[in-house]
Amino acid sequence: MNRLLHTMVRMAAGICAATLLLSCIKDGGRNGCQECLTETIEFKVASPLTSKSSFICSEDLITSFNLLVYSGDYLVSYASTDKDPRDNVFVFRLPEGQYDCYAVANVNGFDPEDYTLKDSILDYYIDTDGYDFDRYGFPMTWTLDRYIDIPRDRTITIDLERIVSRWEFSVDLSELPELVINSVQMSNVAAYVKAFGKENHVASSDGDFATYTDVKNLNDGGSMVFYVPENLQGDLLAGNTDPYEKNYETLCDAVGSTWADRCTYLELTADFDPEANDGSPAYTGSITYRFYLGDNDTSNFDILRNTTNEITLTPTLSSPEATRPDGGPIIWKAEPDVVKYRYEYTLELSKEILTSDNETFSASVWRQVFKDGVESGDPVDVTDSFTFGSSDPHIVMDDNEGRLEAGAEEHGTATVTAEDPRGNLCCAEISWDIVQEPVITVEKRFYVQLDPEYMGAGRGSFKARIIAETSTYVNGVLENTSTMDITDAVGYREFASDNHEVDIDNRGNGYIDITVEHGGSAMIYATVTAPGSTDPVEIEPAELIWDDAVVTFEYTYKLVVNEVTYNEAGSATMTKRGTINGYIMQEARKYINGTLVAGPYESNITQHLTDIELNCLDPEVTIDFEYINPARFRIGRLETSHVQGQASIYATAKKDGEDIPIIPGILIWDFS
Repeated sequence: MNRLLHTMVRMAAGICAATLLLSCIKDGGRNGCQECLTETIEFKVASPLTSKSSFICSEDLITSFNLLVYSGDYLVSYASTDKDPRDNVFVFRLPEGQYDCYAVANVNGFDPEDYTLKDSILDYYIDTDGYDFDRYGFPMTWTLDRYIDIPRDRTITIDLERIVSRWEFSVDLSELPELVINSVQMSNVAAYVKAFGKENHVASSDGDFATYTDVKNLNDGGSMVFYVPENLQGDLLAGNTDPYEKNYETLCDAVGSTWADRCTYLELTADFDPEANDGSPAYTGSITYRFYLGDNDTSNFDILRNTTNEITLTPTLSSPEATRPDGGPIIWKAEPDVVKYRYEYTLELSKEILTSDNETFSASVWRQVFKDGVESGDPVDVTDSFTFGSSDPHIVMDDNEGRLEAGAEEHGTATVTAEDPRGNLCCAEISWDIVQEPVITVEKRFYVQLDPEYMGAGRGSFKARIIAETSTYVNGVLENTSTMDITDAVGYREFASDNHEVDIDNRGNGYIDITVEHGGSAMIYATVTAPGSTDPVEIEPAELIWDDAVVTFEYTYKLVVNEVTYNEAGSATMTKRGTINGYIMQEARKYINGTLVAGPYESNITQHLTDIELNCLDPEVTIDFEYINPARFRIGRLETSHVQGQASIYATAKKDGEDIPIIPGILIWDFS
């Protein structure tokens, strides 16, 4: 029977009385429904929105509804209806425990019995390509972000989420009133969406579009609504701060054309009105605007389900030959208000003064973006897009590398200029003084370097190295400093420490005793001679410092079950009996600064516990607790007709007056 043509309620196979729409767990017939608890789930959907697109269906239309309940990996109960479920309450009779719930609405042909395993519903995709939204409504889903815990959770409200997002679109034609919109279309929409999860694939197909009425409304200054299936592609242009660079060419350069063709975009086509301005229009011809949807207007390409977004397009154009003043492509932003961008370019020179002929320097250009007058992001190096020159012929620029050629005056100043193809200009001053010879001095020092330089108690090893540092000064100004590891290059070396808790060998390998639990410090000394010489080299020592250790203990308690059995003579169907003994064991572990340093140590702590109680849910095990001695007790008896089996025995107890968590004991028998 067609579920969309005949109203019906379909339940999972189970034997329970129904209240309104009812579903019952498959119990296997062991306990029956009399021992089930009742869990009420109320259904609720957000208020409808009235705007429409090319789809004529209402946003809150519900033509079918399915609610699936899983225990562990298996479907244990479900409810299905072909009518609007918002006037009903679903009541499930379920044993105590934890459950996962999933709901699917408006998916034609969905059958819960096709998804008896939880992995199958988690891998379920909703096909949106060619789906009849007008007939069945927008597909909706719901799931809990945690388990239902019965009997604690008695009432659950279901808030369905549409797998489509809502985009409210308008056009501000104040800058170009002569522009006439012809069409608006969503492209590269998701062909199918994962119902429960953050994963989907995309086919290059068209989606929602503006109707004739929508286009007329946009040209009259109104707005319209698009519905777009969820499409999660992520941050594909990480680090981009320029909305004009969120285009197809940049995306292909970053991730390739295959991935770029997965991203959903909106395309608007328009013509300039030839009758504008009394037959004297400023522009003629056609133009296309494209915009990638996403969580922002620079780098992200995520379309999130069940969200409402606003897009405002403000077309601008400087001339028919240039799509914008700097020559870049016309694109726009997913924001209700237009954001103004401004760019500042700064020219930096590696040297401010030259001191000899043919001395070289380099030039770099940095661009800073300002968004509505506020700095946006960090400066970006754009040197490769600029051409460099100089106001003085003796300052010769070879790309961004410059030099002072012979023949210049002894003293002088020049302007280094930079310009890109869009006409952006910046400059910096450089001077020279070639009369005075520079005074160059070199200073050296030798010191011990520790890796790491800071340690905590009990953390283990460190490495000591001998470093030679060379500093070069030009006219008393530090020009550069370089360091070199000379540990293996010296003629003789010896490392030492003034703290007995720190040991170090002559290769520079040292460690703190793992048992150290207190803070402290040690001076690390090095004795060195120069290569091929017996002359000592003065080495500056280094200080090793460590904090107090944080010592913690972790305890685990476990019921240990031992079974002493004897067999009845006779056939395999006769009752098998056994006596069950056991004790409670403690595992202890010691940590220093979060690192395990000792344990686990096991010990029988039965005689140190009070208020010991035992229980077992298996009727074949009888609990009969009594002490055998202070460290051991008899748990009970086993009477079974099964040759093999197992049961969990639970224990509670107090230690020093406090409840302790005890891992249940597992009783395993085998009379074969």
